[in-house]
Amino acid sequence: MRIGQTLKEIVVGAGGPDDKQALARTVRFPNQDSENSEIIVQGNSVVVDKIIAAIENIVEQKKNQITGTVEVAPEKHGHLIGREGSIRKELEAKFRVTIDIPRREPGQTNTCPDIKITGIPEDVDKAKDHILEMVKEPESETIEIPARLYHAVADGGQFIRRLQRDFKVSVDHNGQQRPPKPEEREPDLNGSLPLITDSEEDASQRFTWEVVESDSQGGAEGDFPWVIKGKLEQIAKAKAEIAKAVALAEQQLFVGYLVLPDSSKFRLIIGPGGSQVEKIRHDTGCRITVPRNQDVGEPIVMRGSKEGVEKAKEVILGLVRNGDSNGRHRRGNGNDGA
Repeated sequence: MRIGQTLKEIVVGAGGPDDKQALARTVRFPNQDSENSEIIVQGNSVVVDKIIAAIENIVEQKKNQITGTVEVAPEKHGHLIGREGSIRKELEAKFRVTIDIPRREPGQTNTCPDIKITGIPEDVDKAKDHILEMVKEPESETIEIPARLYHAVADGGQFIRRLQRDFKVSVDHNGQQRPPKPEEREPDLNGSLPLITDSEEDASQRFTWEVVESDSQGGAEGDFPWVIKGKLEQIAKAKAEIAKAVALAEQQLFVGYLVLPDSSKFRLIIGPGGSQVEKIRHDTGCRITVPRNQDVGEPIVMRGSKEGVEKAKEVILGLVRNGDSNGRHRRGNGNDGA
């Protein structure tokens, strides 16, 4: 903690003024070059007594203070400083110590790793342990999954982001390039879509659907590394989630392609913040990709077991039909009240 802040806390805590000028008049220190070592405290006698007692307490503590050193790699010093020194200030207040972190001069590449911590021995030791914990490299574990299943498990990166969000871990692949995506047979989607003259009710029942066997079990050979970093208990949870995803991917032997006549219905399938499509994935065990663009003819793609993709299709069509029914009901009520 810095001297100015400490002095302000002493004076204000004793009932004195917090105005900067008034505070300077309340407690006056001798000039640096002076041989006089007296500190003059003036004001209300009760306040003065409290200030003197607090200063004497600090002086006594200073007699017992030590300065310890902890080595921290210079590139990690920022983790201990924070914006405008916020993290360092929090550490100093929490452990009642003063922390001196070497400054990096402009153009300097190597900063001294020694961080000095000043305080009473037990506080210094606690601060040291905490700082070493803060800058400690996370635990790391590498697991291998079949390379041919990488894309089925990663799900376009969504699964990895979910691991990072839910388990506070990082995931990388040890610098290796991702396996190539397996080629899949294109579906025959030449089924008839509704004409512009079709009634709205008929159009809501029209769709094109085809299921093909997936080629995702072919492709890249061997295993592919997933490096998980974080706390040990979180790594264990992430590993269990990856194992479940691999087992599910092994069962995703079919691809269903569903084309709807009205791509504006995609919002019913996605739901707020993707909640609806996530529920469908959970309930059917399928990976589901809803096209980002709104072009009619772009299929919704479902990958899973044969039963899973059929179930996903029925759920999606149910959502669309219910949405159409609710929309007509609202419009009908509006017309009736006109």
